[in-house]
Amino acid sequence: MTGRQLIMLRLGKALARSTTADIHRACDFLEWAAEIRRDCGKQRAGARRAQYQRRLERVEEHQWQHRFD
Repeated sequence: MTGRQLIMLRLGKALARSTTADIHRACDFLEWAAEIRRDCGKQRAGARRAQYQRRLERVEEHQWQHRFD
């Protein structure tokens, strides 16, 4: 059995003994966690783009400096 399957079994058992309010809070938490992961991915992608742009600018600047030496 995979790790995900074991977790799903554990979750099913927890759901069976939970109240509706417990399940509602758990859904809110899972949706919040997914949103955080999505935002972190956007932030990382933006940081990678900015780093790439800085690297290109440095290379271009370096090439211009040596062109006139």
